[in-house]
Amino acid sequence: MKHFFKQTIYPAILVPLLVLTLSSCKGKPAQLSASETASIESERQALTKRTDSLGTLLSTITFEANSGNKQDYNKGVVLGVSIAKAAHELPKLVDKDQIVLNEAKISLVIDYPLRKEYRFELNSPAGFTRGQLLSEIGKHYVQLYKEEEESATTKTIPMKDRKGLINRNETNGKYGIWGHDLEDLILTDVNVYKTPEGNIILALSVES
Repeated sequence: MKHFFKQTIYPAILVPLLVLTLSSCKGKPAQLSASETASIESERQALTKRTDSLGTLLSTITFEANSGNKQDYNKGVVLGVSIAKAAHELPKLVDKDQIVLNEAKISLVIDYPLRKEYRFELNSPAGFTRGQLLSEIGKHYVQLYKEEEESATTKTIPMKDRKGLINRNETNGKYGIWGHDLEDLILTDVNVYKTPEGNIILALSVES
């Protein structure tokens, strides 16, 4: 079962490795702030989150892009596309015009990196192409980050002012975004679920 958040480090060793990267050259561990500790814990929870409660897993839609260089790994095809730059990634998206869902109505769930999930519905009588999904996911991520900033009293700390871990600080807006700027997020897969009522729900696999 895949998680909303994908990571190549196993959960059991994630936190020790994160702490190790913060150690000084003398081997003394750096002191983590409360926000940094909370961010690490949020990553751990995201790693272990399950999505099988959404229903029965029907399929997984993969998002790959052409790098333009056949000498690159996998003959120039790389896994994952930038969510923040979805419009820029679209021309490079592999099989962007392929219809990957025949359903006319679907729901999508975004919960990374959010405290409160964001859901939206899409309608398309002809079904959905891979390119359509990327475009809509990009638009909605931009929208929810905007709504978060507008509704938060704790604002995002600019990159130049961040200390210690340079991850985005947690804000207290509508969705409670933590740990990552929009530019950090890479969409690799979309998992397609069918609820007992017959509805189609999509859950995102996102790397950062």
